[in-house]
Amino acid sequence: MSAPTMGYAGTPYEPTWTTKQVAEFLGLAVQTVYNLRSAGEPDFPRPRKQGRLNAFIPSEVAAYRAKVLNIQDEGVTR
Repeated sequence: MSAPTMGYAGTPYEPTWTTKQVAEFLGLAVQTVYNLRSAGEPDFPRPRKQGRLNAFIPSEVAAYRAKVLNIQDEGVTR
């Protein structure tokens, strides 16, 4: 993941991901990402609209992934 760059007027800017990129990062099908969004999954990152595209902030997607993996690890008994 790349660090945020400086955008307009010196504000930090983080590049965004498409739904397909989010699906690849999470290891899910694109349809599953759509389903999680439409089901109102409370911890799933909220996309920003860029025209007609849904744009996700990579750091929010990574935080969601870390939280989900942590929850799954806690439920595993070894």
